Amino acid sequence: MFAEKEFLTLAEVAQHLRISRSKLYADQRTGNLPVLRFGRLIRIRREDLERYVQRAGGLKKPGELPGKQQLRRS
Repeated sequence: MFAEKEFLTLAEVAQHLRISRSKLYADQRTGNLPVLRFGRLIRIRREDLERYVQRAGGLKKPGELPGKQQLRRS
């Protein structure tokens, strides 16, 4: 799923990272998660998400964001 998309919704990111949307909203408000706003719509660029996860200690190098199948194994 992530491999094909350049921009993701907060709901998609929350589901795949298994964290709450409220955590993502808080992180975007504090500037920890860069987002793009289109009116009321919020989108996250894949590269910004990879940096966000890397800073949290979840990735060893950029470009390793797991796809949907890899997340379901755990």
